[in-house]
Amino acid sequence: MDRTNEAELLHARVRIPSVSGSERALAGFLASRMSALGFRTPIDGADDVRGEVGGPD
Repeated sequence: MDRTNEAELLHARVRIPSVSGSERALAGFLASRMSALGFRTPIDGADDVRGEVGGPD
């Protein structure tokens, strides 16, 4: 990812309201972007996103 894309990602991210307890929209946005890069992106019950790539060791 180049610096321009990093800045665009940051700008998009900070425009999404994500106060404590209301992170679902941000989690969905980040999961979508990571999925496009080939990550599996489970979102847990606390709306935390985990990026996974590859298989179990």
